[in-house]
This record gives sequence, C-alpha cells and structure tokens, in this order.
Amino acid sequence: MRPFADPHATTANLRRLLAAGVRTSLQTTVVAGHEWVVEWVAAFGLELGVRQLSSLPFLPRGHGRDRAEYELRPGERQALKHLVRRTRRALSGRLDVRWLDFTARPIHVVEADGRLVLEGATEGLDRLLLCIPELPAG
Repeated sequence: MRPFADPHATTANLRRLLAAGVRTSLQTTVVAGHEWVVEWVAAFGLELGVRQLSSLPFLPRGHGRDRAEYELRPGERQALKHLVRRTRRALSGRLDVRWLDFTARPIHVVEADGRLVLEGATEGLDRLLLCIPELPAG
C-alpha cells in the first residue's frame, strides 16, 4: 500500500504552482458522513486563490475497494450532488465548483505522486497517461 501524500507538501506544491501562474484546481473525494468537506475545501481553495474545485462521491475501488462503509447511499449521494450545486451557485464568479462522477465518464486525475491517470468507474478501466517528472533541486 502506498503512503498518503504529506498534506503540508501538497499545500506547498499548490502554492508553488499558483505562484508560477499554473492554472490549478482542487479535487476532493467525499465519503459517507463527511459531506461538510465540500464547504471546507471550497474555503481552502478560495484562501489559496484556486479557481476550480471538483467534488466526487467515494467509490469502493483501488485502495478503497475494501472500504465500502465510505460509500454514500443513494440518498446521501443525491444530497451531496445538491450541496455541490448550492455551493457552485453561492461561489459563482469566485470558484468554479464541479461535480465529478466516474461512473458516468472517465476523468483525468493528477495523483499526488505525479501520475496523470484517466480514471474510470473501476481500476480495470483506468489508463496511465504519463508521469510528471520531479523538478531538479535548486
């Protein structure tokens, strides 16, 4: 199992990208009982100066395939979708808030380790597109 990304390093990398003028967005996966994270990440993104936030419901796939307890029930999933819509309307013009659904279509994902993956509803549908090289020190 690969280790989780260091949140401080991730935030530092986001700040570096934004300072360099790279158009950057946030993506968060929402698990059952933690729908509040949409509003928290939106505030975090506004604080950093990010212009886009994508939220998606947890799917039991990859390292999470044995964690079905995190999956949102249909009613929770629908409520989350409505929360994302309300947040989008409330932050219109300041933050582009989007709803992602891997079950509807594949989505490009940049992983914390630098891999760019076209992810589908299951790992078998994923396609590694490229690996972003690390910058030289200095």
